[in-house]
Amino acid sequence: MAGIVATVPFWGSGAAIGDSHELTGYFPEHPYEDHEFPGYMSIEPNIPEYHWFYGGHVQAEYGDSFDSLSGIGGRLVLDSSMRLGFDTELQYRREDLGFQLHDDLWTGDANITYRIAQHPQFIMRTGLGVNWLSDQFGTDYGINFTYGAEWFIYDPLVVTAGIDWGRVGQSEIFHLRTEVGMTIEQFEPFVGFDHYSIGGVGIQEVVVGLRIWF
Repeated sequence: MAGIVATVPFWGSGAAIGDSHELTGYFPEHPYEDHEFPGYMSIEPNIPEYHWFYGGHVQAEYGDSFDSLSGIGGRLVLDSSMRLGFDTELQYRREDLGFQLHDDLWTGDANITYRIAQHPQFIMRTGLGVNWLSDQFGTDYGINFTYGAEWFIYDPLVVTAGIDWGRVGQSEIFHLRTEVGMTIEQFEPFVGFDHYSIGGVGIQEVVVGLRIWF
């Protein structure tokens, strides 16, 4: 029973949406393409004439804590009909300390992912990889676990959420992100909330950005 409960996040979502892992999924060029797709993926046997074995998006963003901290970042997500994918992100944050002094912080991760649930309107992935942190004291690396979902509620809305959890050096890292976007063809401007904690010290930011699907 303990094993079943512990593994629910990895099989429960697929079971809830009827994903048997026996059907192949394909991708349009972007969500709600030509306003004919109910979401993003096409699942066998409902395959359109033009479909792709891969899909993904790239994004750029700006975040602000409305205090003394702000930053920029980017992310790349790749996915495939084999359910294997790749997810990487890089973020730069700058804190104004006053008297023309500041602190700089670079963080990022890179993960191999597996799509554990697929539906025309819902995708969930998990994976493992590495993360890194660089500041004025040097650069550290560690292991990273990622878990996230994309929900294509209704044309043109997209809700994205995810967590990253791992270690860098001797410090634990936890990253939580939620976003709401609106697609305009392959472009998706979005707004969201970002929480990043390093060794128990948390950073909260409101983020705005642009996602491009392909």
